[in-house]
Amino acid sequence: AYSSPLPSELKAMPFEALSTLVYNEKEVYFLYPGGGLLFRYKDGVIKRVDASFAHRNQFSGYFFKYKNEIYLLGGYGYWKSKSLLTKFNFETKNWDYVTTIGQNPVSGINAGSFVQEKNMLYVFDFYSKTRVDNDIQNNNLYMLDLVYHKLEYKPLIQLLHGYPHLLNFLEHL
Repeated sequence: AYSSPLPSELKAMPFEALSTLVYNEKEVYFLYPGGGLLFRYKDGVIKRVDASFAHRNQFSGYFFKYKNEIYLLGGYGYWKSKSLLTKFNFETKNWDYVTTIGQNPVSGINAGSFVQEKNMLYVFDFYSKTRVDNDIQNNNLYMLDLVYHKLEYKPLIQLLHGYPHLLNFLEHL
């Protein structure tokens, strides 16, 4: 049961608008639309845990956990899609930019499909948008190595030869 008043930032916000991350069996995190404000549900209380602001820069980004750290990849904001990776810093209570190397999708990653497997995050079936374009579907596959923060484009022919387990998974979606 919920035992405290909601934080003021959530009073007019429908919960389905928040991104949700089950962190462990006792904690759930909620991310404000577009990123920035971060809330934690624990012991029957929702509490704001960041010292940030409503970024409004990563709508529809992928909110995920890797090795007990919270990340947000891609999204849409300020008239274009982004490929940026941000990580919540529990010490400073702010979001830090994480430099990625490799082959970032030029027009960004927005509202995609994501599969996390061990140290890899597979990104596919996403949209890109710039100031002048409508949404453009990107059917390519990208792999983000979560250890080295390296993003690689993987053409279908490479998948057929080098990643049969991923193809098998994608066939069952």
